[in-house]
Amino acid sequence: MIDGLRGVAAIGVVIHHIIWFTPWDSFGSDAATEWVYRVGYWGKCGVPIFFVISGFVIAHSLRKAVVTPAFVGKFFLRRSMRLDPPYWFSIASVILINFACILWSTIEAPTGLPTFGQLVAHVFYLQNILGYKNISVGFWTLCIEIQFYMLFVVMLGTAQSISRQYLSRHLSRYSSFSQIATTNPTAASPSALIAVFAPVMFVSLFTFTYFEELDDWFLRYYCLFCLGACLSACRNDMLPKAVAWIALALFAIRIGIEYQRGVFSGLMVGLLIMFADYRNALNTWLMSRVWQYFGKISYSLYLIHYPVAHLVMHIGKQYTGNNVSMIYVWMTISLVASVAAAAILFRLVEAPSMALAQSFGSRQPTRAIPLSKSSIHEDPVLVDKESVQLAKQHEPQPLELALVS
Repeated sequence: MIDGLRGVAAIGVVIHHIIWFTPWDSFGSDAATEWVYRVGYWGKCGVPIFFVISGFVIAHSLRKAVVTPAFVGKFFLRRSMRLDPPYWFSIASVILINFACILWSTIEAPTGLPTFGQLVAHVFYLQNILGYKNISVGFWTLCIEIQFYMLFVVMLGTAQSISRQYLSRHLSRYSSFSQIATTNPTAASPSALIAVFAPVMFVSLFTFTYFEELDDWFLRYYCLFCLGACLSACRNDMLPKAVAWIALALFAIRIGIEYQRGVFSGLMVGLLIMFADYRNALNTWLMSRVWQYFGKISYSLYLIHYPVAHLVMHIGKQYTGNNVSMIYVWMTISLVASVAAAAILFRLVEAPSMALAQSFGSRQPTRAIPLSKSSIHEDPVLVDKESVQLAKQHEPQPLELALVS
């Protein structure tokens, strides 16, 4: 279901950008225009859904990892191999489209040509922090994701360190605890995980979500990542199930204090994941080929859709003007063209970058959890295929996630 949910979120974001950045001011009658804009408004909910899914899957992928300086270095190198080539290719594509639009003066350029400093900042995901305008709509979320990955790994390592120190100082005289520390050095105790992650999540949820001017910093969205990570940890018995319900209750309280679309979206997707897990449906819901494919190419689709849709719609307006029926035709063509461009980007750039990341070294040995035959495609942050290969040696059991590159 997670991969299908990612596909739904990606299509929602594409529709949002097609509608809200359209060159047309009206879609026919006032009622039709209001309805179209309402669809676009809710399409933006795909962004917080992505954040919750990212937290869910990265927590699952690192549930057995021993966080050391060497592990952190290898983890981010693999993530760079996985994320950077499609991202850099999309940057080059946006620049090329902007340049073509400037030459073809009758079509408005999507964002304009970047400065050298702006380009360098984008290469290292620093444009938000350094105050540069994004080269393409949607790139800002990648900066948020990178900030979250860095903090998550550091905080997970901190929780593991606290747990190991507690075991060594206070419980070494008990053979059972000594055996746990020896055989499962990756385990971070529930109390350590809560002590490390909960305060930042609480501050993010009840403080930073109120400040729209903090859109460029991860703390405004950290609560969404943490919610996904919490759901994953509870599902993998790293935390009591009650912790997930407490987290969801806090989200509901936050919405009761003041409605915020991102928090509401996070609560809804969190409840959906919990309900699907309760119904043993994580490997059955949203498993149609269409949604699974959209989930597979979601990273490429997120990267490339805006410049493609912008170009198609502006060409459409140039040739058919404000003809109402043709507006909907061109918007549909924009969606189809975006998916087609994403499929090409995935096949030519993203898939090879995934293979490159998987071929770099081998993951530290871990006990693989048996996986179901159905699999969830990897979010661009996530998992290594080695765990899946190891898991194939086991008899599949229901309810388990397969996270593949």
